[in-house]
Amino acid sequence: MKELLKTLAALIILFLTPAMQPDFFLSRVWAAQPETSPTIDLTRAGGDIVIDGDLTDPGWQQSARVAEFVECMPGDMLQPAVETEAAITYNDDYLYVAFISHDDPAGIRATRCERDMLEDHQDMVQVFIDTYGNSEWGYVLCVNPYGVQMDALYSVRGEVDRNQSELDVSYDLVWQSAATITENGYQVEMAIPFESLRFPSTSKHSWRMDFARHRYRESHYKYVWAAYDRGEPCQICQWGRVTGLVHEPQSAAIQIIPALLGTQSGNLEGDGTTESPYGLYNDDPSGEASVLARYIPSSNVTIEAAVNPDFSQIEADADQIDVNSHTALFYPEQRPFFQEGADLFQTPFQIFYSRSINDPELAARLTARMSRSGVAVISARDEHSPFILPFEEGSACLLGGKSLSNIVRLKQTVGANSHLGVLVSDRRYDEGGSGTVIAADGKVQLSPNVQLNWQLAGSHTEEPTDPLLEQHLDDLVEAGRIPRSIDNDSYSSTFDGESYWGYAAHIALNQRWRHARIDLTYEELGPTYRSDLGYQTYNNIRDGAVWASYTFEFERGLLQEIMPWIYAGNIWNSDRGQQKDRYIFATLRSKLRAAQITLITQVARSAETFHGTYYGNILGFNGVLTMAPAGFLQLRFDVNLHRCIARLYYVTDKRQYYSTRITLRPTDRTSLEMSYQYRQARNRDTDEMLYKGFLARAKLNHRLTDRLAVRLVLQRNDFYGTWDVQPLLTYQVNPFSELYLGSSYAYEELSCPVSDSES
Repeated sequence: MKELLKTLAALIILFLTPAMQPDFFLSRVWAAQPETSPTIDLTRAGGDIVIDGDLTDPGWQQSARVAEFVECMPGDMLQPAVETEAAITYNDDYLYVAFISHDDPAGIRATRCERDMLEDHQDMVQVFIDTYGNSEWGYVLCVNPYGVQMDALYSVRGEVDRNQSELDVSYDLVWQSAATITENGYQVEMAIPFESLRFPSTSKHSWRMDFARHRYRESHYKYVWAAYDRGEPCQICQWGRVTGLVHEPQSAAIQIIPALLGTQSGNLEGDGTTESPYGLYNDDPSGEASVLARYIPSSNVTIEAAVNPDFSQIEADADQIDVNSHTALFYPEQRPFFQEGADLFQTPFQIFYSRSINDPELAARLTARMSRSGVAVISARDEHSPFILPFEEGSACLLGGKSLSNIVRLKQTVGANSHLGVLVSDRRYDEGGSGTVIAADGKVQLSPNVQLNWQLAGSHTEEPTDPLLEQHLDDLVEAGRIPRSIDNDSYSSTFDGESYWGYAAHIALNQRWRHARIDLTYEELGPTYRSDLGYQTYNNIRDGAVWASYTFEFERGLLQEIMPWIYAGNIWNSDRGQQKDRYIFATLRSKLRAAQITLITQVARSAETFHGTYYGNILGFNGVLTMAPAGFLQLRFDVNLHRCIARLYYVTDKRQYYSTRITLRPTDRTSLEMSYQYRQARNRDTDEMLYKGFLARAKLNHRLTDRLAVRLVLQRNDFYGTWDVQPLLTYQVNPFSELYLGSSYAYEELSCPVSDSES
C-alpha cells in the first residue's frame, strides 16, 4: 500500500507541476564498465551443500563468484541501484548456483505462488545455461525470494514471433531450490542435477551461462552478468562462458511416472412424465491408469514410452471465445510427455502441433542432442485423431478415428548462429487415408544484424472415406463455411478418397539494430497443402508483409520508452492470383516510470474480399493498458472497437470487445486471478444484434504450507451457457514428486419444456 500511495502522489505532482520530478523518475547517467562475453572458471565444491537458503555451508567457501552486474533494462549497461552477487560450484551429482540479492526487505515483491507462475511482476533471479555452446537453445531456471521455481526452454526461433515469447514456460525440469529473506535482501540456492540436463558426452565442459536478476518497482529492472549489445539480435550468443567443469558421462537412469484418472458424466434426461421425470442421470464412474517410463542411457539421449500420457495434464484448458471465427483455436501444450525436445520442432510453419495427438493409448519418443546436431522422433497410436483442414478463407477442425502418427526431426547447426533442418510428419488412419509432410528449413546469419530464415514443405494427402466426416463436411459446405471445391475446381473439398500433393514456402529477411528493426516476409501456401499433424489454418494464399519499428528511449522523466511500429502487407490467392486483402497496422507502445505502466494503442485498416464480397473500409482501434502499482495488485484492460466483417453472417458489423484481468495477492500465500471478456457485434446497416456474451474466470490459489496447496477454478461461458468448477489439492512429497487430488465439474444450462401446472 505504501508503494501504491507513493506512485499516485508522484503522478499527481508530475502532472500538476511538470517542472517538479520525483527522484525515482530520474535515470542514472553513470555508465557501468560492462564485461562482454565474460568467463568464469569453476572449482569443485569443497564440502557439502544443503539447499535451505543458508550460504554458510562449507561447499560454498571456494565457489566461483560473480559480483559485476549491470542494468540492461530499462537502462543500457548502467550501474544497478542495488548490488547482486552470484556463486557457482559443482560436485559429482549437482551444479550449484546461489544468489545474494541486496535490497530493502520491505520492498520485495514476491508470493508463495504455484510453480511456473513467477512471470507476474515478482522479484526473482535467473540462471541461463547453454550446455552445448551452440547458441541455439538453453535452459532457464528462475527462483523468487520464497524459493518458488519456474523453468523454461529458451530457443532461438530465427525470426522471433511478435506475439509469443522465446521462452517456452511449459517445459519442466527436475531440480531443487530454496530461499530466505534477510535483513539485507534475500538469498537463493539452487541444486540442478546433471541427470536432468542434456549435454555433450565428454568429461570436460565449457558451457555458455548467464546470471540475471529481475526487480519490479516503478519499472521492471533487469540486471545481468554478461553485457548485452542491443544492436546484436542474438542474445544467447552474448552469454558468458563457464569453464573448468569436469563431469564424467553419467550412467544410465530409469524414471517411472504413474498417474490415475477417474471420470463420471451425467446427462439431463426424461420427458416430464411420471414414469420419466426430468432429472440428472449419472453414468457409472470409470478410471484409467497412465504410466510414463523414461530411459536415459547418456546425458544427451532420452528414450520415453507412455500409456495415456495426456493424463498427466492436471489443469483443463482455459475457455476461448470462438464467435465470429473461421479458424481452429490454438491450445498450448501442458502434457509433460510432449515437452522434451519441443524446441526442435519449432519452425516457421507449425508442421507438428502436439495437441493433434489427442488421446494416445501408446506413445514413444527419442530425443538425442550431440554437440551441433539434434534428433527427435515421436510415434503415437491415437484413439481419437483431430486434424485441421485449411482453406482460403478459414479452416475446419474435425475429429477422426484411430490413427498411427510418426514425426521425425533432424537439425544441424552450421557455422555461427545458423542451422539446417529436416522435418517429416506422417499420419495413417485405420479407416483409410493418410497425411504426410516433408519439409526443409534453415537459418543463415548473413551479418551480425541480418538474418535469413526459410522453409520449404511438400504435403501428400490421401483423403479418408469416413461417412461421418463426409457428412460433417457436407454440412459445412451447405452452411458456406468451406468451399465446394479447391485448386480451380480440380478437387472437391469433402472427403471422397481423392489423393493430391501440396506445397508451402516461407522466406524472411530480418534486420536488427540498436533501436530499429525491419522484417520482410513472404509466404505462399498452395490450395492443396495440408498438415494433418500441424496447426495450419489457411492455405491457397500468397502473403507479403513488412514490419518496421523504432524505439525511442528517454533518460529521465515519466516517459521511459516509446516504440512506434508499422505492419503492412498484401494477400493474394495462390491459384488465381487475385488480391484477397491489403492491410496496415500502426501501433504505439509507451512505457512509463510509474506503476510499471505500459500503454499500447493500435489503429488498423484493411480492404478484404471475403466469400465473394468486397469489404473496402475495415477499420479498427485496439487499446491495452497494463500496470502493477504494488506487489499485491496487477491490472490489465483491453478495448477493441472495430468496423469489420462478421464472418458468420457475411455483413459488416460494429464490434465492441472489452476485457479485464485483475490479480490480487492479499497475503504471501494467497492469490486470486480474475478475468472477464465481453464481446458484442451489431449489423452496421440494420443495427441488429448479431451476438453478445461474456467469458468469466476466477482462479484462487492458497498454500496451506510450503508443501500443501489448494486451488479452485470457476469458469462461466455465457455464449454456451456452461459453468466449470475445478478444485485441486496438491501435496509436494519432495522436490521431485507431487500428489494431486482433484476433480472437474461441467454444467450446462438447458431449457426444458414444462406444463402449465408445473410452470
